[in-house]
Amino acid sequence: MEVRRWTESAINCWKRGAVCEGCIYNNFFASQKTCKMKSTIILLVKKFGPPPDEKEKTFIMEDKMLTTCDLKRVMEKASEGLTLDLKLTKDWKFERENWLGGIRYLFILPNGYEVSVIKNFGSYGARYDKWELCVMKNSEIVKTFLTPKEVKGWLTDAEVEEILEKISKIQEELCQ
Repeated sequence: MEVRRWTESAINCWKRGAVCEGCIYNNFFASQKTCKMKSTIILLVKKFGPPPDEKEKTFIMEDKMLTTCDLKRVMEKASEGLTLDLKLTKDWKFERENWLGGIRYLFILPNGYEVSVIKNFGSYGARYDKWELCVMKNSEIVKTFLTPKEVKGWLTDAEVEEILEKISKIQEELCQ
């Protein structure tokens, strides 16, 4: 998937932390059982950084107008108590960065695949202190036999490492 610019829909999704609840498109995507906006947001942030002029914008959350600084505090507060250290047994090569009020690990695998593992208040499973993962090749999200959707959530540390092991051995023809 190629991303070219921040659209108003993408900016609105980013402001919600990619949480589908309350999204105007939620009913539309419910019939398709998958929303691709979250994976699009990941690619947009990676390619362009946060949306432009974001400091000047405000948004509504819980019937209050908030600034982006307020959002950052809300996200950090919502992420309090989460275990942000990914405990793995193998010494993997990765980059670690703050990510939308939580944490992101980007694993660079020898076969050219990248695995993004995140945990923040909007990630799948974060409420249960679990991780969300997506597999990328050349900065594009790919589906594999291990990750038939764009992202796989509700993962423990051990399950993340198990997927890392399998993805590191994956062959090109097994990906879409």
